[in-house]
Amino acid sequence: MTLQAFPLQQLLAWSLAILALILALYVLVLNSRNRGNTHLAALLLVFAVNTLVLGVFWGAQTADEVSWAAALVAMTSPAVLPLLLIVAVVLLKPEWFKTWIRYPLFVVYGLAVLPALLVVLDLLTGAGLYYTGVNPLRYMGGFVDLPEFAAGTLGNLVRLVNMRFLPALSMLPLIYLAFFDREISGVRRRLARLLLAAQIIALVLQMVLARVLPPGLPTLLTIGQYIVVYAFAAFQELVSEGRLQGGRLRPRLTAMVLVISAPLLAGSIALISVNVNELLRQSALGRLESSSELLAYNITSWMDFNRKSLALLASRPEITSMNPNFQKPVLQDFAVAYPYMYLVSTTDLAGFNVARSDESDLIDYSDREWYQQAVAGQSGLQTLIGRTSGVPALIMSEPIRNGSGEVIGVSMFASTLTDISDLLARYRVGDTGLAYLVGPQGLILASDLEFFTAQQTTILSYPPAAALTGGARGTYRFDDENGVRWQAYIAEMENNWGLIIQVNEQELLVQVRALRVLSIAGVLASALILMGLSWLAFRQAFRPVEELTAAVLDITAGSIEREVPVLSEDELGFLADAFNQMTARLRSLIAGLETQVADRTRDLEQRAAYLEAASTVSQAATSILDTESLLSQTVNLIRDRFGLYYVGLFLLDGTGEWAVLRAGTGEAGRVMMARGHRHHIGARSMISWCIENAEARIALRAESDAVRQVTAELPETRSEAALPLRSRGRVLGALTVQHTQEDAFDASAIAVLQTMADQLAVALDNAELIATTQEALEATRRAYGETSEAGWQRYLSGRSGGYRYAYRAFSAAVGPWSPAMTEALQAGRSVIYRDSTGGDVWRNTLTIPLRVRERVIGVLDFRKSGAEAVWLDDERLLLEAVVAELGQALESAQLYQETQSRAANERLIGEIASQLRQSLDVSTVLQTAVTQLGRLPGVAEAAVHVTLPESLAVGAAASTEAKL
Repeated sequence: MTLQAFPLQQLLAWSLAILALILALYVLVLNSRNRGNTHLAALLLVFAVNTLVLGVFWGAQTADEVSWAAALVAMTSPAVLPLLLIVAVVLLKPEWFKTWIRYPLFVVYGLAVLPALLVVLDLLTGAGLYYTGVNPLRYMGGFVDLPEFAAGTLGNLVRLVNMRFLPALSMLPLIYLAFFDREISGVRRRLARLLLAAQIIALVLQMVLARVLPPGLPTLLTIGQYIVVYAFAAFQELVSEGRLQGGRLRPRLTAMVLVISAPLLAGSIALISVNVNELLRQSALGRLESSSELLAYNITSWMDFNRKSLALLASRPEITSMNPNFQKPVLQDFAVAYPYMYLVSTTDLAGFNVARSDESDLIDYSDREWYQQAVAGQSGLQTLIGRTSGVPALIMSEPIRNGSGEVIGVSMFASTLTDISDLLARYRVGDTGLAYLVGPQGLILASDLEFFTAQQTTILSYPPAAALTGGARGTYRFDDENGVRWQAYIAEMENNWGLIIQVNEQELLVQVRALRVLSIAGVLASALILMGLSWLAFRQAFRPVEELTAAVLDITAGSIEREVPVLSEDELGFLADAFNQMTARLRSLIAGLETQVADRTRDLEQRAAYLEAASTVSQAATSILDTESLLSQTVNLIRDRFGLYYVGLFLLDGTGEWAVLRAGTGEAGRVMMARGHRHHIGARSMISWCIENAEARIALRAESDAVRQVTAELPETRSEAALPLRSRGRVLGALTVQHTQEDAFDASAIAVLQTMADQLAVALDNAELIATTQEALEATRRAYGETSEAGWQRYLSGRSGGYRYAYRAFSAAVGPWSPAMTEALQAGRSVIYRDSTGGDVWRNTLTIPLRVRERVIGVLDFRKSGAEAVWLDDERLLLEAVVAELGQALESAQLYQETQSRAANERLIGEIASQLRQSLDVSTVLQTAVTQLGRLPGVAEAAVHVTLPESLAVGAAASTEAKL
């Protein structure tokens, strides 16, 4: 008897299950309130269940052993891919749960839960919608695929959606996040690519390697790589986000120790328990086998003894004499010697009794098998329902031979097998054990169970007897009609007999169940002890930390004299000592606080100066709209205000490949601009690097910078900073600031300079935009003004004067223009003029210019009579608004007339072209042309002259006149 040898893949599956369980519990302990942690823990728990039942499948032999495992696989396997998609979205793009995308994700949640609900429904109702269970007639042990036990009406649909459609669908968001999403961080983009690679590897394992690897191993490998990849992605996301962990440190550490060690402990104990259980099971089955072998040996010995006794009887002279008077006393003595033999007799060669041990009538036994065997010279054996006893009987016979060896008769005995039944009862296993001897056709020969013999029946329908008839040997497990499970041992004996020993499995494996309970209790007790010891250990270890925390709180409250007691010589003791040294130094630092305050004040003054200088530069940048003036003045302001050695400003050219120096301070700047100083984007220079990466590059020691390009015109540069000019999401160029001292730029100076550079970039962008807009607007105005002016010139040609309305009468305006009208026309503004027509008659005139598109085309003259009549501001504003509306109306009318005129011309051209196309004769076409052209408005005469070669000289002329 040895320990059970588990297959390698089974141990690997259970190891992965423990790993997935540990990771799931660990993630929950880190922060159970975080959505990513809870989703990942759920996925890992599903993986743990899957790998656990995979191991169970690989070690199973019967359908009963995998019934619960198959139900768990049917629940969890289709849920894996929906959970993978959900966890990927939670880790990489949790913002989608706040958009419309959350609604499709809710459907994926439903697909993950649906298989479990269907399995529960099928187990409770037996509907067979999805889960159908493992078929015990077809199951041969080992791993089976999901379709074998999830073959319900909805099985194909669930597998198609969850295990075929979702893998392809889940790749789409991963591809988008890995290659197309511009808002995702670099870390998440790399994780998306990693998860996408895991999906592709899983497809290869399931579709390609599944054909060459053992069944179930591709699934195990797929789950293993999913566990590694998704756990790595989750922890990377945890680190990159700096996600806070909840709860106090001591309980959290205790829980971490427990969730890591408890599954390992439980797994180890479970593995040992399985081995011990198997040993106990083998021991129990061994007892059955030993009892069966010993009982079979005793029965065989009993049979041999009786056969030899009968053979000895047949050889006695009284028996060979074939005289009934001599035979009967001997037969009676033999029956007395063997009381379990209820009949001992002899027959002649015709099968008729010669003598019997009882007083019954002589009987003809020629039809019995035992007689026929003995007459043939063989030892006879037959089991049947005795004619004399009426119960199952054993008949043994031997031939009676004379001195020459010829068969002259048959001797026999019939036994009720009471001794064998007593023997079977003595070898019963346990309180529920049964032992019985089965003959041909399932006849019960002997049994320690009175029911069988009392009923005088066969038991071919009883499972062990049916298994014996079917050829089963050795251990056999079955359930009776009452649902009680039995463990039996079937042994074959001579003469087609079968010996069956059976015992209730609960009684047989009571030690196994006791060990199982003990193992569970041991795991729980070990976990509790481990938790208690961990709690005490962490409490002792964290006591110095608590002391340190209390000291920190006291110091925060102002008790600067507080010190921490050093309670150990380990790292925590060193920490306490370092903390005391820190507080001592803090006290000394506080003593020199005035010096530090003065230093800080100087720093603040310097920063204020920086800000003031930046404000001045920014004000100048926003007030100057001309680009060239803006560049020149800004670089000089920056140099002067910040006390720099040199300031240069580079802008990208139209190709975006060169950064060209557009402004520089001092003689060096003038020389470099004169020679067209520039940097190629992509070359090794601080300017190129700054523009490419859209961030500042600082060289506190200029000579040691890896990409800095030395400029001969600036030999005294010791530190340099290149700052990108960023505006509206793009980099316009870069600003270089240089100093003659090393380490001249601190963080505050760079921050101010960068802010100023960004403001300068916006100002440059705005100046360029304003210039472009003004040019476009001016071009539009010029084009429209010229068109409008030409139209009004055509309209006013041949017209003079205007219109006058006075004293409720309308008439033409004649006479010269008044001075007010001339002034309003020339000045382009309203003019109020007051004069006297003689005597006491006064006129107050308001003249308003009439504008069309900012061009004055006339004036309107309004008059009031009377010395007291004046033009009020409200009246003037009202009339100016009405005149403005009049200008717009005149413009619309003029445009309408122009449009109508163009339409009439187009229509006339179309009519002439139609007339010309009506004939194919050249002369007719020419005559039609001059006729139609001569009818045009303003045409007095039209002629056409055609010149041909002299040999074909033909002239044609036609004229017509039209009076206008």
